[in-house]
Amino acid sequence: MFVHLGGNKMIRTRDVIAILDASSPHIFPFVDRARREGRYVVIAPRDVKSIIVTDTLVYASPISSHTLMKRASEGPDRLLRSRRLPGSDQESRE
Repeated sequence: MFVHLGGNKMIRTRDVIAILDASSPHIFPFVDRARREGRYVVIAPRDVKSIIVTDTLVYASPISSHTLMKRASEGPDRLLRSRRLPGSDQESRE
């Protein structure tokens, strides 16, 4: 399963170690170190809302940490729930 981080970037959900709020002052030393080591990937430089940590890289995403956590936990079922299938209970309630 994959999680979309914004732009054209998707990573495997199993590779995610942490999803952090970019506004937290406690993560700045961590991000700075990842940047110096060449492990920092910025998806949208002007709109960083969350930091995603994997074993090898640290991503700066324009999508909020709350939204990314929700996407990662829902997985592919999110797509099924958003569709109205013919003959489903959802269709008969409308």
